[in-house]
Amino acid sequence: MAQYVEAEARGETIDANMRAYMAQWQSHIDSVEAVRWNGDQSKVIWFVPSAGELSNPDDMPPSTKRQHAEGLVYMPANDWPKVVVPYISTLQDKWREVTHQDWNSDAAVREHAIESYNSLNEAIEAFFGCSLGRDSNSAATLFGRPIATAKLSSGQKVALQLIVALHAQGSVMGPSILLMDEPENHLHPAALVYLLRRIEKMAPESQMWIATHSIPLLAYINSTQPTAIWAVSEGKAEYAGKRPAEVIRGLLGDDESISHLVSFMSLPYHLASNNYAYQCLLPPTTLMTSANDPQLSQIRTALDSLSCSGALSVLDYGAGKGRLVEALGAEEPSGGRVVDYIAYDPYEADMDSCRAVIASHFGSADDRYFNDVERLIATKGEGWADCVVMTNVLHEIPVAEWIALFSAGGLLARALKPTGFLLIVEDQQIPVGEMAHQHGFLLMNTNELAKLFVVSQQDRDDGNFIPYAERDGRLTAHLVGRTLFQRVSRDTRVEAITAIRDLAMTKVSGLRAAEKTYDNGMLHGLWTQQLANATLALQQV
Repeated sequence: MAQYVEAEARGETIDANMRAYMAQWQSHIDSVEAVRWNGDQSKVIWFVPSAGELSNPDDMPPSTKRQHAEGLVYMPANDWPKVVVPYISTLQDKWREVTHQDWNSDAAVREHAIESYNSLNEAIEAFFGCSLGRDSNSAATLFGRPIATAKLSSGQKVALQLIVALHAQGSVMGPSILLMDEPENHLHPAALVYLLRRIEKMAPESQMWIATHSIPLLAYINSTQPTAIWAVSEGKAEYAGKRPAEVIRGLLGDDESISHLVSFMSLPYHLASNNYAYQCLLPPTTLMTSANDPQLSQIRTALDSLSCSGALSVLDYGAGKGRLVEALGAEEPSGGRVVDYIAYDPYEADMDSCRAVIASHFGSADDRYFNDVERLIATKGEGWADCVVMTNVLHEIPVAEWIALFSAGGLLARALKPTGFLLIVEDQQIPVGEMAHQHGFLLMNTNELAKLFVVSQQDRDDGNFIPYAERDGRLTAHLVGRTLFQRVSRDTRVEAITAIRDLAMTKVSGLRAAEKTYDNGMLHGLWTQQLANATLALQQV
């Protein structure tokens, strides 16, 4: 307020409203009982703005606008609507002035003006997701409109006042006690928590005393300062940090009401888990993805690592709608390697779609698409493929067929060259459940595949078993040399399925103790299905 006393001494005009503000604030200061905190006298600030209309600085004389802007440093919260926008406008005017190419005055003034406006703009952008602007009439704007006429909601008005007042008063606030009475009446819980964090940062010497009935706000306070919660009962305030259940009961009522809240908070978890279980009663669907799909990138990387002379011969096992050929056609493996692509799918549901994609890249799908093993072998012969690719296919093949699949008489062994590879690509967290067969689906990662093919360290060193992983191990690809097929037996099949079951049991136990989020609910659905499917498969084999 000293600046107004000095201004009056210089003969400058102070309007009647400003004089009233000065008198009111001085009276407020004089009437507040001194509060001792850390040995210093602290001031008490009612940090509770109203959602009233914001004054438009465009309707004010320049001197009034400046006085209102400077008055925000000391004005009580109920007067903030009159001065907040003038404060923003004044800071923006000063910023425009000092950043003009013709500015040649004090560098310190320039630096302070830029820092002050930028810090305010940063806070507003962090909260509203929109920076301050300026229209052709030099009015400060938010969401592309002059702030005073931007039709902000009551909560947005309150938030703007808090942010701007904190910006204006933060540097001079000193040891203070900020009183807030049920701020949740105007602010979304997430917005309120953001503003509290902002106050803690901008006014570190201040205490906040908040009267609230907000469960989200209490949860935030309990997570940061669990000793700071007090409850009022029968007119008496008592420390409640050791009995949060009583606080919750006082706000919500009886235990049944609390259980409803707990159920609601865990609803996303249960919804995701139940939805996944429901999906696991339905047959799988065939998807098409873009060429930049990370699984397709894994496939291209693996194919690039294979050495061969001439074109790389690839058999797409379970081709579906032609996802792989579409990707390989959109971007050839590095080095300009030509891919000789052949598709095989035991089912005809997606035949027309796949043939159309093949024809778009090779001119014709004749002798490139097959649904019958013997016709494929009759056309291509045996031992011609450098690589057989299974993209999200192996988990859909019934365990009863695994032995035949990898036998010397199976399609994989007959199609591959003696030095060829099987590329197994899987999403270890398939986002949609499915019942691919009677026992659902079984996902195998490195450990489970190593048990199925009896992989040794020498096999890894020789390059006969090469794992790839992306996204924290969720997306996996494994190159398995044809020479390992002969090791698959009934015993190794049991070992692989047992490993799946044991891993699923560990995952389910961990998820039931973890946070009840939607993502964890979906994982719970996946791993309970893996546990059930592996148990059923073990009974079968």
